[in-house]
Amino acid sequence: MDRILKSVLDDVNRQGILIDPKGDKPHLKGRLNVSVVALVICILSACGVLKPIDNTSSGEGASQPGKVVAGVYHDFDDILIPSVMQVNRKMSSVFETPNISAGVLSLSGKLKLVALINFFRTNMIKDNWTVVSMFKGPRSILQFEKGNRWCVITLMDKRYGYKTQVEIWVTPKKDAAASGLLK
Repeated sequence: MDRILKSVLDDVNRQGILIDPKGDKPHLKGRLNVSVVALVICILSACGVLKPIDNTSSGEGASQPGKVVAGVYHDFDDILIPSVMQVNRKMSSVFETPNISAGVLSLSGKLKLVALINFFRTNMIKDNWTVVSMFKGPRSILQFEKGNRWCVITLMDKRYGYKTQVEIWVTPKKDAAASGLLK
């Protein structure tokens, strides 16, 4: 009987459970260490998955010095739009006449707010728009004028990983409407 008990105790000890022959409670030996190591590995790997969104790591930051954002012209032939911004046609409304185009163009994309402000300020000047005023914040407003039109660009910073929202409003000046340019 003692030989059988000793054999069982040896088998149990080889499996990682240490049983005190004095009758005390069994203690975990190796399994506890393996469990702790596995838990630490899970926690460390989860930290890599749950880190905050960083647009610069995926090439979308574009606010880094020297990084150029490509642009395209959409409904307004003198307002360059960053090519990564998507037009929301349901929220856009643009009308054109032979002499003037006006309306609102709604966009969204994953560019940083600072990069968008710099993009529009630089390219609007290149397209002969004059900066009238700028308001920078989580909701930024840029106002330009050119000839017989005004352009107001509103930019809303993204929240909780959503895309940055941009609206481009183009309207004729009061004297342009009175002079018959909108006929």
